[in-house]
Amino acid sequence: MRSASSEPPFLRVGVTGGIGSGKSTVCKLFADLGRVVIAADEIARRLSNENPTVKDAIIREFGSDVYLPDGTLDRPKIASVVFHNEKKRRTLDSIIHPHVFEAIDRQLQILPSTRSHPYTLIEAALIYETGMDETLDHVIVVSADEDTCIQRVMARDQISREDVLLRIAAQMPLDKKVKKGDFVIQNNGTVADVRSTVLFLDRILSQLTASTNP
Repeated sequence: MRSASSEPPFLRVGVTGGIGSGKSTVCKLFADLGRVVIAADEIARRLSNENPTVKDAIIREFGSDVYLPDGTLDRPKIASVVFHNEKKRRTLDSIIHPHVFEAIDRQLQILPSTRSHPYTLIEAALIYETGMDETLDHVIVVSADEDTCIQRVMARDQISREDVLLRIAAQMPLDKKVKKGDFVIQNNGTVADVRSTVLFLDRILSQLTASTNP
């Protein structure tokens, strides 16, 4: 939680959860309400493809063959390395995450108040694992049954159940995230079910902003 003295005139709200829990679905529903969503995973993808400092560091650690001929990161190839080797995964995270945090801060700083108010969402899979929660006002955790998450990721990424389980094991257990979260969205049902929860949270967060920024 940020100190009161550093608070901007809007709330920074994180959205996290387990792989396949439906973070992106939730964030799209918030975006449909006109709320700004900054996606950390999209920033990380862009940095790994375009930022020379990040690319050079990845190549030094993992070799040039983790990049495709067009200069983009071969994500399935590097995933096959880092999700089987915790040390290498931590190395990759240490290369990318500081740059992601800086990019998020820059985006927040240039957002006009008409867009950032009453709150702005930061979607990130590793909010608690990286300590990002210390820079946020509140965190929403999106939760779903493990088997539901596994089936979603298998269908989305065309990978095996074993590979999904390796990715789940690389993150903080979802039940721990749920306990840490300020708000929890259960995403086992329909999009309509989730939408009603998003609408409810939107009202709460708007009221919280009004109360902290009179």
